Amino acid sequence: MVDVWTFTPYRRQGIASTMMRILLDELPGQHVCLFTDDVVDFYQQLGFKKLETCLEKVVGKWLVNDH
Repeated sequence: MVDVWTFTPYRRQGIASTMMRILLDELPGQHVCLFTDDVVDFYQQLGFKKLETCLEKVVGKWLVNDH
């Protein structure tokens, strides 16, 4: 995954957060690695942790997928 962004006039309305939550909800049991140099605090608020190479988040339990 590479940067998620919102068109400037629509920022600060929760659009990017909602898009990310919808996407992550569809990835149970997955390890997500996000590459970005911008707004790291935004992604950390969504549960991503900063690593040396990317921001990561495990959705649910690693490799456990109920779908």
